[in-house]
Formats: sequence, structure tokens, C-alpha cells
Amino acid sequence: VRNSRDRLSSHGGWVTSVVSCADDATLVSGSRDNHLMIWNMTEQQTAGVPGVPVKCLEGHAHFVSSIAMSSDGAFALSGSWDHTLRLWEVATGRCIRTFKGHTKDVLAVAFSADNRHIISCGRDKTIRLWNTVGEVKKVYSDKPHSEWVTSVAITPSEAAEETLVLSAGWDNKVKAFKLLDGSHVADMEAHTGPVNSVVVSPERKQTVAASAGK
Repeated sequence: VRNSRDRLSSHGGWVTSVVSCADDATLVSGSRDNHLMIWNMTEQQTAGVPGVPVKCLEGHAHFVSSIAMSSDGAFALSGSWDHTLRLWEVATGRCIRTFKGHTKDVLAVAFSADNRHIISCGRDKTIRLWNTVGEVKKVYSDKPHSEWVTSVAITPSEAAEETLVLSAGWDNKVKAFKLLDGSHVADMEAHTGPVNSVVVSPERKQTVAASAGK
């Protein structure tokens, strides 16, 4: 993990994902070494060190592909090529829940704004809605993606009924679904290649996606 000024080194494989906690003093990273790492970004800055690893989170049996952080910074959510999601307590580094349901690699995960709902997607071409105790509440089946689903984002609405899930896929599409019932809202089909990432602005006015179509 590095920026233009400093470098953090500890993982034994490619770093695939990094997120910051609400206090900006903690980072969580995921890697192809199958582990997550929690970093303290303030402890040794006076000594010229940008941050130090404080916990290594072990449990996944394959690459960690995606991490999301709860809005209060208390929990980290990870998705892995071992077909599972895991929910971690940041303060202790303890895995408190394993989510099983995907039949192929999990590629992306996300929390809703109120932390009550979890979304995941993967190479099984599905988008799944979970509760925080690891139960699948919905597999979106209304006009789903026809190829791998590579990225998901949840609009930052406090009302679940108004919340949308945006997804990106290797079918060259960005799709929008209602969070709770999974009903299809819209397709955005401007891309000419597989779409790898999608994000939504905090005020819900803009959606940005990146694709192999350049």
C-alpha cells in the first residue's frame, strides 16, 4: 500500500483493496495473501513511518478481493475468491460472521448507509442482499447481469425504501436496482467493454463507472 510520499509494507501478496475508518487513523487492507491487515496511521508518524500494521486478520481460504467499512468504523466486511464474505470487528480483529451463498468468487461487497444491509456480487453473475447475521434476504433476479458482476455501490439514503444498488458487469452494463426487493430500475449501456468499477457521489446526483472500453 503506498501513496506519493510513503509506503506501507506487510502483505505477502498483491494488495487488492484498502479502506479507511471514520477516524482517519485506521486503514484496513486486503491482499492475495488471503489476509486482511489493520494499520494504525498515527502511532509512528513522528518517527518518519507513515503507519504500522497492528492486526493480521486470518480466515479466508483464497484471495481477498474487496473490503467495505461500516459507517461508524466498527466493522470491516470482506469478500473473497473462497466464495464467502466475512464480517470483522475492527477493535479486536475477530471474525464474527461468515456469509455463505455465492457459488463462485466474490468480487465486491458494500454496506448500506445504516449498516443494516449488505450487498455482494461475484463471478456467479449474482447480486445478493444479506442481513448482518449472514442470511441471504434476496438474490436479484429481475433483469440480472448476463456476465460477471464486478462492482456494487449503494446510494447513501437513510430510508431503505429509497435506496438503490448500482452494479457493474462484464456484460458492459451498469444496472440500478431497488435495495430491498431487488426490482430492476434502469440499465446504463454507454460502455463498449467490461465495466470494472462503479461509485456514486455522496449527494446521489452522479454515478461514475470505469471500464475496459476506456
